[in-house]
Amino acid sequence: MMKPEAIIHVRFLTTDEGGRKSPISGERYGCPVMVGSDGYDCRFVLSDILFELGKEYDIPIKFLNPNIAFQHLQVGTEISLWEGKTIGIGKVVKLISNEED
Repeated sequence: MMKPEAIIHVRFLTTDEGGRKSPISGERYGCPVMVGSDGYDCRFVLSDILFELGKEYDIPIKFLNPNIAFQHLQVGTEISLWEGKTIGIGKVVKLISNEED
């Protein structure tokens, strides 16, 4: 299993708010985490969970290129999730160092 590098707190937009048409489910999901107009590809570190639209979650994530992403993130950084459009909004709540690996 992948080890998370950050925890983000996200509220998924409803369809009426311009978000997805269906919830996110399954064991694998990835999308860019946007900081302003810059995106950093990530994967959710999860196991068979359903993310319902309009609800808030703390989500562990792993970046495809953490060295670049971490240059632009700190606790409290406002982020959005992008899937051709904004599907969720939130902030970084924790950055995790994996240096001990």
